[in-house]
Amino acid sequence: MLEWLAHTWWTYQGSSNVVYHWFNLLEGCFWLWCGGIVFARYLRNRHSLELWYALSLVPFAVSDFREAYVVQNWLILGKGVNLVAILLLRWIVHRRFYPGQGLMA
Repeated sequence: MLEWLAHTWWTYQGSSNVVYHWFNLLEGCFWLWCGGIVFARYLRNRHSLELWYALSLVPFAVSDFREAYVVQNWLILGKGVNLVAILLLRWIVHRRFYPGQGLMA
């Protein structure tokens, strides 16, 4: 019944999809960098929700590292759930702690 979770859509095969592979590796690094920025802001302001926001970016980055090699249904589903959590935490943090600032706060 849960076999559909393991369905593989794509696997890294070398030169034929090297751009997709490297894009995902760079994207994973980008999300870790963003998490580091949010974590630094948490250390300055000590808003506990910012810690959760920073930590929510880590599995998103890890999923990009995984996506660089293989894409399966469980990964797509997990990335979707993680993305919803990131967007929700971002919205709450921005609204609660930085209401008068732009989106880059």
